[in-house]
Amino acid sequence: MPDTKKTRGRPFKKGQSGNPKGRPKLGESIADALRAAATAERLQALGEKAWTMAEQGDIRAMEFIRDSTDGKPAQRQILTGDPDAPVAIVAGPRKREKE
Repeated sequence: MPDTKKTRGRPFKKGQSGNPKGRPKLGESIADALRAAATAERLQALGEKAWTMAEQGDIRAMEFIRDSTDGKPAQRQILTGDPDAPVAIVAGPRKREKE
C-alpha cells in the first residue's frame, strides 16, 4: 500500500515559493475595453438614447442619467445607541420600526 501521509507544516524550503511564477495576470477588464471603445460619437449616441428612453418613461434610463450627472445618491445611515459602545455593522435591508 502506498504511503498517503500528507506533509504537515511547511512543505517548501525556507525562501522557496510554492508558486514561483506568481498569480497569472488577468486579461483586460470590461471597463478598460469600454473606455478604449468610447469615442465622442458613441458617447453622444449613448446620451441621446438614454434621454429618449427616459422621456418615454423608462425608470432605469432616468436613474442612469441621474447617476451619470449627479453621481449615485449616498446611502443614509442611522446610528443609535450608546455613543461609547462599539458599533455593529449589519448589511442588508433595514427593518422599519413601528411608530
